[in-house]
Amino acid sequence: MKQRSKMKLHVLTLLFSIASLASFAQATGNFKGKILYQSTKQPVIGATVQIDHSQFGATTDTSGIFTLNNIPAGTYAVTISYIGFQTKNISEVVITPGKTYYSELEILEAVANLNEATVRAFKGENNLLTPVSTFSYSREEIFRNPGAQGDIMRALGSLPGVVSSGAQFSAIAARGQGTQDNVYMVDDIPMFNLSHLEAEGFNSGFNDPNGGRFSIFAPRIIDNVQFQNGGFDAVYGRKSSSYLALGIKEGNKETWSFAGQFDLLGATLIADGPISKKTSVFASGRYQNFALLQRVLDLQNPVSIGFGDYLIKTTTELNAKNKLSFIAMYNPERPRRSIEDIDPNYNINDDNSGGTMLFNHRGSKTLVGLNLRTLIDSKSYIKNVLYFRTSRVDNNFGNFTPSLNEEGMVLNPRHGRYEDDLRRIKNNQAEMGYRSVYTKRFNKVTFTAGIDAAMVNLDYERALKR
Repeated sequence: MKQRSKMKLHVLTLLFSIASLASFAQATGNFKGKILYQSTKQPVIGATVQIDHSQFGATTDTSGIFTLNNIPAGTYAVTISYIGFQTKNISEVVITPGKTYYSELEILEAVANLNEATVRAFKGENNLLTPVSTFSYSREEIFRNPGAQGDIMRALGSLPGVVSSGAQFSAIAARGQGTQDNVYMVDDIPMFNLSHLEAEGFNSGFNDPNGGRFSIFAPRIIDNVQFQNGGFDAVYGRKSSSYLALGIKEGNKETWSFAGQFDLLGATLIADGPISKKTSVFASGRYQNFALLQRVLDLQNPVSIGFGDYLIKTTTELNAKNKLSFIAMYNPERPRRSIEDIDPNYNINDDNSGGTMLFNHRGSKTLVGLNLRTLIDSKSYIKNVLYFRTSRVDNNFGNFTPSLNEEGMVLNPRHGRYEDDLRRIKNNQAEMGYRSVYTKRFNKVTFTAGIDAAMVNLDYERALKR
C-alpha cells in the first residue's frame, strides 16, 4: 500500500511538472517578417533585426525573410539596420504566447554615408528624399497620440500647417484650404472623405465646413500613414491642399488573432490570419450608437445617431514578383431626430439639441478595389489599381411648432404643428477608376510615370416642399 501511494505521488509530481513545462512553453511567441527596399519593393538580403536590450536577433535571407523564435511574451522595441540605409526603429512589437507576430517592413536609403555613422529616424520616419512637409506615422504612434484615441485625423491635427476644427471633429484643413480639398488615398485608392456625419443637419445640413465627427476607421486598422502638406507628386494631383495616404493593415500570414471591444457606444471586432499558404485576411467590424449613452446621462431630446464601419482586406502572394490585394469597405450612418424624440416639460429657450429642427439622414460610403504590385526587375515595379467607390447622402429636414405655456415650457410636442419633409437633399456620387503607376530607381533618382482614368456619375437633387 505504501509503494502504491508513493507511486501515485510520483505520478502526480510528474504530471504537475509536465503541466508547468507546458505553461512555460506557451508563454513564448515568435516574430517573423519581411524587409523590403522602400524605393523598389525588392527584398533586402542580410539586414539585421534585433530586439533591443536582448539576445534575440536575426538576419534576413535571400527572400528578405527573418524569424525570431521562442521570445517571452511581452512588448518589445525592435531595431532594423542595413549598411547604407536608415536604421528603422519599431516602438512596439507585441509578442503573444503561442502565436507569431508577422509584419512586412520597408527601409529608407540614407542620403549620405559617413564613416561609422548611422542615420536614425526621429518621430515616424524621415525620408530625406521627400519634401520637408512630409510626415509619417506607424500604427502604434497613431494609437498612442495624445487625445487622438486612434483617430488619424485627430493625430494629424498637431502637425505644422494643419488646422483642426476642434476635438469634436475628425477632419483637417491644410494650407488655408477646406476639409474637402485634401487628397485621401487608401491602399493607393482615392476616397471621397474619411469621416462620418459631415451632413447631419446641425448647421447647414450639407457639407459642414468643419468636416465630419468620427473617423470611418476603427483604432489599429491603419498600419501606416504618410501625410504631405503641399509639394506632393503629380501622381496624387487631384486637390490643392494636402495629400494623405493610408495603408490598411495586412492579415497575419502565420497565425490567427482576434480582438474585441465593447462599451456604452457599441462594439468593435477585429480578426486576421492566414486562409491559405499564400493568402491572409484582415477583417474589422464596428457599430456605434449613442442611444444607450444618452439614456445613461438622462439627456433631454436626444438625437439618434448610429453608424457602422465594416472592412475586409485579403493579401495574396501570387509568386515572387506579384502581390495582389483586395479591399472592400462599407460605412453606413443614420442620424435622425423625429417628433418622437421631443420630450414635454422642457424650456424651449434653453434647448441646445437643435431647437425645433427635425431631420432624418441616411448616408453611406462604399469602396471595392484590387491592387496588383508587380516587380519588373531589381530597380523597378508597377502598380495596377482597379476600384469602384460610392458616396450616398439622402437628407430630409423638417420643423415643428410646439404648444408652449407662458414660461416657454413645451406642453405636448405632438399637439403642435410639425412636418418632417420640408426640404430634401440628395447627393449621390459613384466612380469607377483605373490607375497604373510605374516606378524605376536610378541611383538616387526615382522616375515615376503612369495613367489615371475614371468614369464619374453625379446625382444631385435639392427639393423644397413649400
